[in-house]
Amino acid sequence: MQPTFHTAIPAPCTSLIEKTRANVIEEFVAKGASLGYPCKWLTKNAVLEKSSAVVPEGLLGAYGVIQELTVDPRQIIASLPAYLEEQFGVQFFFDASVRSIAPPVVEARGVRWAADTIIICSGDDFETLYPEHFAASGLTRCKLQMLRTAPQPANWQLGPSLAAGLTLRFYPAFGVCSSLASLSKRIAEETPEYDRWGIHALVSQTADGALTLAIHMSTDSPSISSTKKKSTN
Repeated sequence: MQPTFHTAIPAPCTSLIEKTRANVIEEFVAKGASLGYPCKWLTKNAVLEKSSAVVPEGLLGAYGVIQELTVDPRQIIASLPAYLEEQFGVQFFFDASVRSIAPPVVEARGVRWAADTIIICSGDDFETLYPEHFAASGLTRCKLQMLRTAPQPANWQLGPSLAAGLTLRFYPAFGVCSSLASLSKRIAEETPEYDRWGIHALVSQTADGALTLAIHMSTDSPSISSTKKKSTN
């Protein structure tokens, strides 16, 4: 059983695989440490010891990523500001949308602030600040379909966050593996709908015992530049 981040103990992520995917994982485990991704191969028995949720039939093994954390977003967003203020003296100003930036000056809620360094974290808002830069960036909005269950009965624990082998196609870190091309080709030939709809599978558990399932990632939304053009025509 692996506690989530609210206990300050990391919850490793585990990626399940079969033979073709195992080739990618074995290659990544061999290369990962030198690239800053320390991970290790887990045998079938080791996987089953870590999570009772894993189906043993057909399982060859998995890889464990030690330094990744499972975070309950609702809990961390609510508690992080107070923690940062107490531990590091960080000041937060809520209900103060930044309307303009002219370094070293930031204007928010009618107040002008001076700062040596300004970091913009605007989330999905690409229109308020520097819209022309975002429009020219080529970025595309990504939609992720997720489902959250009710808290699991009898205090059932998932253990580590789990990612199925299909997920290997979506993260650039695995691009260092020459065997990834073979896996991607196989998926495209045998299950083209997976590529069409961006299907993969992730599951994690929140602090209250609910499961969060992510199964579909779509990047077919209009690009930021095309959205901008539509809004001005």
